[in-house]
Amino acid sequence: MKKMRHFLDNPKKMILAAGCTAAVLSVGGISTVYASGVLAQSSGIGEENAKKFACADAGILLTDAQNMQVEFDYERGQYVYEVDFFGNGTEYEYWIKASDGAVVKKELELKDDRKQPETKMITQTAETKPAGDIGVEKAKEIALNHAAVSQVTFTKAKLDEEDGILVYEIEFIKNNLEYEYAIQAADGALLKSDVEQEDEKCDDHDDDWDDDADDWDDDDDWDDDADDWDDD
Repeated sequence: MKKMRHFLDNPKKMILAAGCTAAVLSVGGISTVYASGVLAQSSGIGEENAKKFACADAGILLTDAQNMQVEFDYERGQYVYEVDFFGNGTEYEYWIKASDGAVVKKELELKDDRKQPETKMITQTAETKPAGDIGVEKAKEIALNHAAVSQVTFTKAKLDEEDGILVYEIEFIKNNLEYEYAIQAADGALLKSDVEQEDEKCDDHDDDWDDDADDWDDDDDWDDDADDWDDD
């Protein structure tokens, strides 16, 4: 009892003891976090499966994905695989849940070679993605199926809100035709479709000039008639 009272009466010893206790608890906490990470990584889906889940969601074959990078990390209270790759003119960034392969977050950056350096950014997360959202890849597929084309150049693929309704705005180019689509995010319903060919305007303008030229040729007939009157 006297030793305890003597210890409490000595502030230096109390501070030293508190510091040692905090150090022990800190080391123990770090060890626990490290052990938890090792366990999550060893019992999770693994890097290769994380790649497959990301590519499947993007609609790209694993063999077609370029510059693939995978990193195991702890984000927003859970362990994830950060999967980055490039394919079909798009840069993809995914967070794949390590325990079951669910898509926690994904970012797509569309690269349009005709309009560099302009890019279109689309971001979806598990927290912000509304229930029943078909996803941007499905919206692009619906637009392509309606247009009956493939191998197009996408210039826009954006989730927007119109009159309180979430809508995917999809735009692409194929054979000098510009396609524009509005697709409802909840169920994939086609709200708008439009196709325009810039060359048609030029062709119409050229046709007007051709018609004017024909009219001038008709004036030659009037000149011939005038010559006949002079001869008389």
